[in-house]
Amino acid sequence: MERAMFPAAAAWSIAVAAAKTTCHIKRGRLTTIVAAFIFFRRTAELLRLRREDVRVLPDGTIEFQVTRYNAERRAGATRLTYTVPPALHDPNLPLALLRERLAWLAAAGAPPAQPIFSALGDPRPPTRATMAQWLIEACHDLGITAPVGAFFAPYSTRGGAATAAYSVVVPDGRIVALLGHNRRDTVTAHTHYVDALVHPCPAARRLANHLT
Repeated sequence: MERAMFPAAAAWSIAVAAAKTTCHIKRGRLTTIVAAFIFFRRTAELLRLRREDVRVLPDGTIEFQVTRYNAERRAGATRLTYTVPPALHDPNLPLALLRERLAWLAAAGAPPAQPIFSALGDPRPPTRATMAQWLIEACHDLGITAPVGAFFAPYSTRGGAATAAYSVVVPDGRIVALLGHNRRDTVTAHTHYVDALVHPCPAARRLANHLT
C-alpha cells in the first residue's frame, strides 16, 4: 500500500468537527491534524512545537520557530523562523483553532516549554504514532477513507497542503519555501508533494486563503 495525500475537503471537515466539539481533548487532537495544513512542515517539527516557539502578533500573524533538518541544518542555523499571515478575506478556521489552542494553554498556566499539542502538563510532545492514531480516529468518525490500495498517515497532510495551495494558484516559490526546502527546487516539490491534476475546491480555498 502507498501513502496518499490528504484531501483538502477532508482536512476542512476535521477543522469543522474541531470547532463543534465541546471536548477540549478531542478538539486539541483535531487541531493538531488541521495545523499541519497551516505549517506544511515535517510531522516531527509540528509535534515538537512548544508554547515558547509560537506567538501571535497583534495583526493575527502567527510566528513560529522550528528546528532545521537535513540540508537546512547543513546550511547553518539550527532554528528557522516562519510566519503564517492572517487571512485577508474569509476567516481561516484552522488559524482560529490554533490561536484558540494557544490562548487556552496560556489561560491554563502552561509553562513556556509545554508542547502545544500534548495534554496539559505533559512535557513530552506527541509521537508520530500517536498523531497517526488521532488521524485514524478522526477519519473513522467522519467517514473519511483513503483511495483503494492507499492509506493516510500524518505525513499525508504535507502533500495535501502543498497540493491544496497549488490548486488555488499559490506561487511555486512560496510552496517550496513553506515545505522547507533549502532552495527553490520546484521539481522535488512537484514530484513528491504536489498533485497537479487536483482541481481547486472550496475547502482548498478556505485552507489556503491566507497564502493567496
